[in-house]
Amino acid sequence: MALAACQSAQDIRRQQYISEGQQLYAQHCSGCHQPGGQGFERLYPPLNRPALWAETKRVEHLCGMRHGIEKPLTLNGITYRQPMPGNTALTGPDLAMLLTYLENTFAGQPRFITASEVEQLMQGCRP
Repeated sequence: MALAACQSAQDIRRQQYISEGQQLYAQHCSGCHQPGGQGFERLYPPLNRPALWAETKRVEHLCGMRHGIEKPLTLNGITYRQPMPGNTALTGPDLAMLLTYLENTFAGQPRFITASEVEQLMQGCRP
């Protein structure tokens, strides 16, 4: 209990989002991108590259999660051509938890993305 007293409410919430996001990743993403985010051969790109998780790319990541990605993606000189289906069943809070997990795990940064931030960022998405 003493540890929780030393953490801010936002730190506790971020840890909660990371935990929930990890479960969402296991359910919706790890089948293709693999549990450790290493990707699969030349079909599915790796997610465990810190440079992928720049804050400036949040809209791109969220749009891909929600609406999918059809065009080829090139990372580190490797082109991945397998389309990624979108998942319209993921809610704003789901996407916030998933993105919080991904950024904390693969970017190594203590980031916390709220559902309201996701909703605002999603306004830039086009199906």
